[in-house]
Amino acid sequence: DQIYGHLTTNELPDTWFSEKPEYDRPYIGMVRVGIEQIYTYGTYNSWAICSYRTGILNVREENLWSSPRGAYAPPYYYSNAFPTQVFFEDEMIFIQGKLDHQAKSYCDVILYNEEYPLSYAFYFPDFVVCDICYMPEMNAFIALSGTFFWGVFISGETQTGFIKTYKEYGTETDAIEIFRLGDQVVTLGDDLSVWSVTPDEIALVKTYPDISGRCCLKEGSRLIVANTQGLFQYDIADPENIKPIP
Repeated sequence: DQIYGHLTTNELPDTWFSEKPEYDRPYIGMVRVGIEQIYTYGTYNSWAICSYRTGILNVREENLWSSPRGAYAPPYYYSNAFPTQVFFEDEMIFIQGKLDHQAKSYCDVILYNEEYPLSYAFYFPDFVVCDICYMPEMNAFIALSGTFFWGVFISGETQTGFIKTYKEYGTETDAIEIFRLGDQVVTLGDDLSVWSVTPDEIALVKTYPDISGRCCLKEGSRLIVANTQGLFQYDIADPENIKPIP
């Protein structure tokens, strides 16, 4: 409540909304890490970590010099950019952001590491990244630019330094959401599409033109899709036979 105001109420106060939604509360939201911790942006280059134990909600700030240091490096605050989305996936914290008044963007991926701060900083100078997901078999991240697929491949040792290799696949898509499903990826936008992915190419496997949405949430073999008509659930256990859940 001290940072966001009205955090525990079920009414959204008018002070949360303005003509610049990227700066509105609760800003870019919060991510749940583990069972009982919630990470949000802190005051400066820090996490505000909320935990609930024995009926008491505790909030602490954690930065690079905190002792003991946390397992996730604190977020970096860019002077010429602002974060647009934070989410937690594959035990990593993803922070997507946009440069001020420019069609340029970044994505910081913070990895779990108890020994030292560890994160990847990706920069996209030609587009605002729509969404991104991790492909562990390739140690690569697949991003959506709004027009094409992009890959960022990681190589080298994390302790001595790593190399980032960017690749524009040349495969067109106007999708705005992407997630991993086995060794494939699924995209959502004006339709739902399943794609095979290798380091060399991304190929279309199947399209579901009757499924569309602005955002989605994958929970096991269930996909929840939101669009202007409401919320819809789908069984995605078989990528080539995705069907609605009544």
